[in-house]
Amino acid sequence: MASSEEQRYHGMVKAYGTVFSGPFGQQVFQDLSRSCFMHKTTFAPGDPHQTAFNEGMRATVLLIQRMVMLSSDPSFTLENISNEFTTTEGE
Repeated sequence: MASSEEQRYHGMVKAYGTVFSGPFGQQVFQDLSRSCFMHKTTFAPGDPHQTAFNEGMRATVLLIQRMVMLSSDPSFTLENISNEFTTTEGE
């Protein structure tokens, strides 16, 4: 039986999929990808703080991408969430 936290995570995966699967969600995701370093370097020469900030922006977009991908995976169910849940706990 899945824990309440695993059930919450599963619900969040479904929510991300719902929000970003429509045309407006896809448009927003494309904009975030462009503006949040999805396809370019996060390195800011001489400024480690800006580099860290940029990396945080990129991590957010990668999280959205991962959640959307999980939401469209037909094998992603509460029964197999334990493995996924334990790998994301430390993020």
